[in-house]
Amino acid sequence: EHNARRAYQFACEVRDRPCNGRQKITEAAVVGAIIDLGLCLNLLDSRSIEMVGKAHADLAKLSKEAGTDLPSNSAGPDLLVRKLDCAVVRFLHSMRADEGDEPFDTVRAAFIEGGPLYADAGFAAKNHIQLCVRNIACIKGYFRPLDAHGGPVSFSSTPGTRLKRTGRGDSYR
Repeated sequence: EHNARRAYQFACEVRDRPCNGRQKITEAAVVGAIIDLGLCLNLLDSRSIEMVGKAHADLAKLSKEAGTDLPSNSAGPDLLVRKLDCAVVRFLHSMRADEGDEPFDTVRAAFIEGGPLYADAGFAAKNHIQLCVRNIACIKGYFRPLDAHGGPVSFSSTPGTRLKRTGRGDSYR
């Protein structure tokens, strides 16, 4: 959300470390979108956080009763493989459907990643907000991201190349 540069870095990271052959990214790119969040499971809001916490407790109880283990989050300190989180959110969606509640159109969450920005920092180097659009009607349009001067944001597509400022606002290459 509002971070084309981080989106490009993430696309490059996925391209450079395909997961089980499923990721087929050959050239990293970024596209912007105009999204109406609709009914949003917003994990920056305390009510949504409470719903997810309850869903986890209910899922854990059901798993224990069934004698099965919950999945776990893994892949380093940033927990890049979030199987538990995915299972909990899917369970919440399923429970809402079973109870006849209106489905969420989108899910919004902050991700704290990348290690401390500096010694003793409370900020991390790769913080970002992600949106999951469950209802495609929420996507109102798409666009090529622009820099602060209205020109297109440009990124290098060469593997391993660092982003460099072009001297035009927030434009990077």
